[in-house]
Amino acid sequence: MTRVPFTTRAPYDALGRNGYTLQTGVSVFSVGGFDGADRSVFVEPINSRGEVTRCRVVIPRADLPAFITALQAQLPFQPGATVSIPDGSIHTVEDVDGISIYLSNGDRWTAPDLKEIRP
Repeated sequence: MTRVPFTTRAPYDALGRNGYTLQTGVSVFSVGGFDGADRSVFVEPINSRGEVTRCRVVIPRADLPAFITALQAQLPFQPGATVSIPDGSIHTVEDVDGISIYLSNGDRWTAPDLKEIRP
């Protein structure tokens, strides 16, 4: 099981069996099939007490690439985007790893530090 804590303290509610709960992160883990092969990935909210709640999203392993692509599309900056950094210089986004944004000049930034320039 992998725990992914959220980096902000904003209130994120998850709706589970017993109603809404404050969500502070998610738990991600694989579940095997009857033949021992991994069949699904479970994503479950973690509440403010650090407990996994009674709410679950099940993603078939075969559909993980499409799910990951959909998540990456939600990132604030995509490769190829033009951004300005605090000193005012303009760069192109080369890569995004979910936490860091890598620019054409070799620098690494996080999303709050950058401003996208739209054509």
